[in-house]
Amino acid sequence: MTQTTIIFTETGGPVAQAIRNRNWSRSALGPAENWPEPLRQAVQMMIDAPLPQFLTWQEGAAGKEAAVLFNDAFSTSFGHEAQMLGQTPERLWGADWGTVAQLTRGALDGRAAQLEDAALHVRRSDAPGIAFFTVAVSPLRGTAGRIDGTVGTLVPTTVRVTAEQQARLRNRELLHRIKNIFAIVTVIVQQSCRGAATVEAVRDQLSRRLRTLDQAQRLLMLEDIESACIHDVVHQSLAPFRQGRNRITLSGPRHPIGGRQVLALALALNELAANATKYGALSRESGRIDLRWRLDSPAQHLRLVWRESGGPPVAPPAEQGFGSFLIRQSLAAEFGGTVELAFLPDGLRCELRAGAFPGHRSAEPAPAADIRPDAQPPDPQSLRRTGAT
Repeated sequence: MTQTTIIFTETGGPVAQAIRNRNWSRSALGPAENWPEPLRQAVQMMIDAPLPQFLTWQEGAAGKEAAVLFNDAFSTSFGHEAQMLGQTPERLWGADWGTVAQLTRGALDGRAAQLEDAALHVRRSDAPGIAFFTVAVSPLRGTAGRIDGTVGTLVPTTVRVTAEQQARLRNRELLHRIKNIFAIVTVIVQQSCRGAATVEAVRDQLSRRLRTLDQAQRLLMLEDIESACIHDVVHQSLAPFRQGRNRITLSGPRHPIGGRQVLALALALNELAANATKYGALSRESGRIDLRWRLDSPAQHLRLVWRESGGPPVAPPAEQGFGSFLIRQSLAAEFGGTVELAFLPDGLRCELRAGAFPGHRSAEPAPAADIRPDAQPPDPQSLRRTGAT
């Protein structure tokens, strides 16, 4: 290919080099040596620009086909190779031409036009898809002062737009979570006051349940996602009830559960542990609690079993209180399964059989762990969070 006589500074990358070296005589732009000075100056400024820029030239608008040039920053952002230089705007922009055409028509009429956060297609091999740009297009005048083209500058805004979208989602989720918490607190207060014998009993129940609710929310709020690891929820919920060495054992896989499931499980475990402290295994030094859960393949059904032993004989309560509601109904509803309570001679047995957990990674089993009196509950900041449900 013959070297043209067009003179540009040796700046830029492969696109700038292609503009300097290409034979433009058969293109809509014509031979480079005949390019008018305003076009040559605009091309040089475009080559030197650090931001993505494109230039559309249509000297003598009557019936002449427009051609587009662009710089290396544009090529990097959109994935267009140097072979696309000199193509028509329609071919270069493809599906996005309708968006850019409005700005171009305004600039050809003498009005600089701008569109903020335009969603444009990018064809880069490393990240194809949609990216956001603020696009500004200005008139480009030829030697006679007539508008013979346009020059456009694109400012990438994908990072900001994505951050704003995520912030809006977080705000909506926060509002939803606050409403849920308020509803739960209202029920806790109402049910704790109902049937309580003394003010002290109401105070103790409220304090215990609200502390559990607070701990569960802390797990959910750490990384601003709506799930937590079931292993961490169990450990955090049972830590306040540790009495003596090797009395509470837990074992099961690290598996994510949703926010509402976190709250339901934490409150239910708190009720079970409180009842065990008053009436069950934890009311005697010889008592033990064994809590295990697993995912039954292939449908990934969760099975969780709470088993007490070594305590006094247990019997079903005469009345179904709020604790029973949390264990039997709320837990079953949030996990989409069933809960069975069995008052056996050797202690209480509670079993949750939950519905399937679709779309999760295969769970990695965690070793059995004893909750000891000298152990500290897990630091929420160090809890490894898992994917959302």
